[in-house]
Formats: sequence, C-alpha cells, structure tokens
Amino acid sequence: MDAVTPDRVALVIPAYRAAATVPHVVLGFRGAVDFIVVVDDASPDDTAAALAGMGDDVVVIRHDANLGVGGATKTGIHEALSRGADIVVKADADGQMDPALLGDLLEPLRCRAADATKGNRWRHGRALGAMPPVRRFGNLLLGFLVRAATGAWRVFDPTNGYVAWRAEVLELIDLDAAEDGYRFEISMIGLLTAAGAVIRDVPMPARY
Repeated sequence: MDAVTPDRVALVIPAYRAAATVPHVVLGFRGAVDFIVVVDDASPDDTAAALAGMGDDVVVIRHDANLGVGGATKTGIHEALSRGADIVVKADADGQMDPALLGDLLEPLRCRAADATKGNRWRHGRALGAMPPVRRFGNLLLGFLVRAATGAWRVFDPTNGYVAWRAEVLELIDLDAAEDGYRFEISMIGLLTAAGAVIRDVPMPARY
C-alpha cells in the first residue's frame, strides 16, 4: 500500500501595524506548519522589517495600498495555494490565536470530516469572561444574524478569525468575491455554505 502524503499546511497572517506582535506570532506557529505567509497590508510602521531574516519558510508580501484584513488574507491564500498548500490556516497578527489549539483546528480537515473549521469561543463559558461585555453581546447578536442569513446554523462564532480551509474547497468558491474588510470571515461562511461545504466549529477559549 502506498504511503499517504501528509497534508502541506500553510499559515496566512494578515498584518497591519503589527511590528511589535507579528514576529512572536510567527515564532509561536513555526514548526507546526510547513510555511507561513505574512501579508503586510501597507502598514505605516515597520511590520515587514520586523520579519526580516526569519528564514525561507516565512514569506512576506507587502501591499502598496491598504486593502483591509480580508484583502490581505485573500492575497495570502492565493500565495499559499500557489505554493502547493493542501490546508490554509488564517490567524491574526495580534497574538489572540493560540498555536497550541492548531491541532484541534486541523484534525477534522486532515481526516476529511470537514472542508473548513472555525474557532468557537462560545463553548467555554468561563473563558468568555475575558471578552468585554459589549463585544460579547455584539458577537452573539451578529452570530445569530449571520446564521439566519447564510443558513450555516451550526457555525456559532462567525466572527472568529482563527479558521482553516482545505485547498479543494477554496478552489470551489470565488475567493475574490469575499469581503476585503472585517466582514471577510462572515462572507466566507456565505460562500462556503452556498458551495455545500461542511464547516465544523472547534471549541476554543477566548484569548485577549
């Protein structure tokens, strides 16, 4: 029997004004993924320079104009796919995504139980105490509205930016139709649901 080739995993980090945090995020995930794509979204600080000399497994792309977190993420996804990624993970540059939880995000994709996975902070009641009350209420209301609009009733934390996709499902959708701004994750849920993709929530605590 032929050996199964392991999935090639890429991490995409959209970064803006992240010179102080993004090197720590890269170091935290390094070794857990095959390569990392950081997209400096026309930061006015030294975000790109802060990553100089990181090594061949860290690809840094700089936008000449700010496109928003969605636009930067799409640039990173296109780059990851062009480099042969089988799974693409998105994490923010502020350090709120715990690298220790990456395995939980990847497992349903590796065993083909899902096409996409997404962090769900609502399964950790105590940890939600770290989320500011106004933000907690807003996310809860927004989550309901998103589920009603997209039909993705099993996705309970649509604004969570810790998300992963199999390359096959990214190739099924029109990625460029996703929002460029902060509604990127929400628009992706709509595109994936319309394509019949299986999206699985992965419980994880809020981290601030």
